[in-house]
Amino acid sequence: MVYTYDGIEEESATINFDDNHNMISGINNYDGGSYSFNAEYDNKNHAFKNITGINNLGVFSSSISGVGFYYGYYGLNNNPTNIVEQDDYDGEQDIYTINITYDYNDDNYPRNIITEDVGFGTETMVIEYY
Repeated sequence: MVYTYDGIEEESATINFDDNHNMISGINNYDGGSYSFNAEYDNKNHAFKNITGINNLGVFSSSISGVGFYYGYYGLNNNPTNIVEQDDYDGEQDIYTINITYDYNDDNYPRNIITEDVGFGTETMVIEYY
């Protein structure tokens, strides 16, 4: 995907998906820098899997918390377990690692999501199904 403004390329983005339609890697090149990520997944059900129409909304993200953001942003079929993000801007490089663990119910859907944003702390999100 390439974004242009007045005929000039402003930025470009490439996103790669696995066979389960989870985002596994991507890069966004923009003026002065780039952002990239790599993600790994489990083989369990994402909390929003099988909800009619959810995939038509595009890439789902949640700003409820850091946990919600990382959990929803990368996949809608399986659960991300490790995400490495790299931000390069004006010659400075920042690398962020996010490790995510889960407690699953009997149907292999997550009940508790524990996100460790390495160097920044840990958060827990509890999901209840009705």
